Amino acid sequence: MDIEALQEAIEGRNRTLQHKNKLESKKKADTEELNKLNAGKKTLKTLFKSSSGKQAKITVLSSSISQAEKDIEEFDKVLKMIEVHLGESVIPTFKDTQMKAYYKICQNIACLEIEDSNKIAKFWAGFLENSNIKKV
Repeated sequence: MDIEALQEAIEGRNRTLQHKNKLESKKKADTEELNKLNAGKKTLKTLFKSSSGKQAKITVLSSSISQAEKDIEEFDKVLKMIEVHLGESVIPTFKDTQMKAYYKICQNIACLEIEDSNKIAKFWAGFLENSNIKKV
């Protein structure tokens, strides 16, 4: 799994959360409008409606709020499933993969450093064994 896939998974969760938040905002607005209608207050949307039109609007708003509540509950379940999947499966797998790659890189660097140290030691050993060089 690469970083783009993990980022896309997290963004998908965030998009789902945003959709749920929009639904909650709509439910809140509908609830406020329904409360105004039930209290007999006039709004711009209901100013020119007859009493039967207002009653129909109350029915539509009530069913819309009821459906929004059900949808919000379902979004909560979906979000919980996404978060559990990300937290228990996706992120630990990504972390393990990245740590293994990091350790492999560190191991390769350590091997290269040892090889370089051996080459340097051989060079200086050859340099000291050279009979043309005077020892001090």
